[in-house]
Amino acid sequence: MQISPHQFSFRRSFDTCDPDDYLIEDGTTHVVWSVGRAEGVDEEGGPVVDLMGEGTEHGFARTRLLKV
Repeated sequence: MQISPHQFSFRRSFDTCDPDDYLIEDGTTHVVWSVGRAEGVDEEGGPVVDLMGEGTEHGFARTRLLKV
């Protein structure tokens, strides 16, 4: 994953064969986003962020991740 103040990107397969993953296919997808400051790390080393805290922005966008 690459992060900058204005954008981020990531890669993954459209179908990971994991029943818990979202299958990326043709059609509209709701992308949920949030921007905030990390307040620490969890037990797996990931950032802990208060998604509703002061200075945090969040929302969602409808987009097509894949056109067939």
